Amino acid sequence: MFLVGRRKKILINKKFQLRMILTVLLLMFTSILFAGAFSYFITMRIEQERHYPIYETFEDTDEVRTVSSLFLAESVIARALLISVLITFPLALIMVLYYSHRIAGPLYHIEKHLGLMIEGECSRPLRLRKGDEFKEIAEKINRLQDTLKER
Repeated sequence: MFLVGRRKKILINKKFQLRMILTVLLLMFTSILFAGAFSYFITMRIEQERHYPIYETFEDTDEVRTVSSLFLAESVIARALLISVLITFPLALIMVLYYSHRIAGPLYHIEKHLGLMIEGECSRPLRLRKGDEFKEIAEKINRLQDTLKER
């Protein structure tokens, strides 16, 4: 009863959906790559510190050196995570803005064009920019407009 009208296909517009999926996966891969690189460099720095301390301790015992290394590790990890977030967040923001612009812009133009068609004021075809989404819809709207002009 509640499944009436439910879609059976997951990929409705394969080209568009696959491009969006690949974009999100690329963003995730980039974030993982940054996190992995920072983890590697942090680990190498901690290992280097363990063998060659940067600072002097008052007591020359393994316990003091271990506590110092742990403190250094926490400090380095915190800085690395902050740097990772500061790098990946702007990249994610830029990618989201870019793709939302490629979607929202055409939707805005399609809505305005349909409004003009309803009012009978539209005599020019709907044109979208290169790289914009929904070009197939724009072509169908233009064909509809031509058909309505012929009548």
